[in-house]
Amino acid sequence: MPETRTIKVYGTCNEVVTSDKVFFLISCTSNKPSAQEARDSVEKRQEYIISSCQHENAKDIKEISSLTRSNDLFHFRKDTQMFLSSRERALTLSNRFIEKLDSVVEIKEPNFGFKDKTVTEIGKKLLINACKVAHDKASQLCNTMDMKLGRCVLMEELESGFVDGSLVG
Repeated sequence: MPETRTIKVYGTCNEVVTSDKVFFLISCTSNKPSAQEARDSVEKRQEYIISSCQHENAKDIKEISSLTRSNDLFHFRKDTQMFLSSRERALTLSNRFIEKLDSVVEIKEPNFGFKDKTVTEIGKKLLINACKVAHDKASQLCNTMDMKLGRCVLMEELESGFVDGSLVG
C-alpha cells in the first residue's frame, strides 16, 4: 500500500462589492416664537426634500416630527429617513440638498449596506472560490512532487467578514 502524505493548503478569495442598500437621513429644524411658524418653516423645506427623494426613487420614506419648547421659542424638528438603491443616488441627493437648502437642514452622511440575501450569496460565492483556489494549489504541489492528489480529508473555514469595505472569506 502506498504511503499516505498530508498536504495542507489555504485558499482565500476577496471580492469588492458595491452596496445595494443606502440609508439616508435628513433632519430639518426651526426655532420660532410660535409653534405654527416653526412648523411652517420646516414644512416648506420638507416639500422640496420629499419631492427630490421621490424623484430619486427613494423607498420606505418615513417622517418623524417633534415639537418642544425652550424659553420663549418653539423648536420643531422633522427627520426624514429613506432607503435608496445606489450610492450615486444618495450622493446626488446629498449634494443637491447641501447646495439648495440652508443651515436649518442637516444632511447625515449616507450609510451604505447590503441586503441580507446579498451578504449570504456573496459569502457562499467566496467560500466556493476559496475552495477552488486551495484545490488548485494542492494540485500544483502534487504535480511538482510527482504525487497523485487524493480526496480532501478536512476543510475548515477560517475567517470571513468585511475588511476595509470589502467582504473577504
